[in-house]
Amino acid sequence: MKIRTSFVSNSSTSSFICDTRMTEQEMYNKLVKIIAGYNLMTDKELKLDDIMYITEVNKKYWDTYKWWLGAEEEYGKGYYFKDLKGKKVINGIGDNSIPYELFDIIENVFDAQRHHFG
Repeated sequence: MKIRTSFVSNSSTSSFICDTRMTEQEMYNKLVKIIAGYNLMTDKELKLDDIMYITEVNKKYWDTYKWWLGAEEEYGKGYYFKDLKGKKVINGIGDNSIPYELFDIIENVFDAQRHHFG
C-alpha cells in the first residue's frame, strides 16, 4: 500500500503553437466566437481574456518557450527558434483554464500543436 505524504495536484496548463497566417486580432476574434459557442452549449459564462491569451514567438518569449519544448536539448540553440519565429501561441492563463472540450477545436482552427505541461 502506498501512502502519500505530500499534497498531490492535478493542475496543469496547456499552450498551442499555431501555424497560421492569421493576425493576432483575427485569432482573437475567432476565439471570441469559439468561446461564445462553447458558452451557449454549456450554459457557462467564460470570457476569453479570463482563460487564454495570444503571443507571438519572438526573442522576448523564446526563453519561456524553449524549456517546455525541449528545444535546446533536441535541436541546439537558435535552430528551433528560427523554425518557430513568427508563429503565434495561445497560452492558458492558469491551471486548467482552457476547457478540455476546446482543445481539438483550437488545434483544427489554428493548425496548432498542443503542448501540455504541469
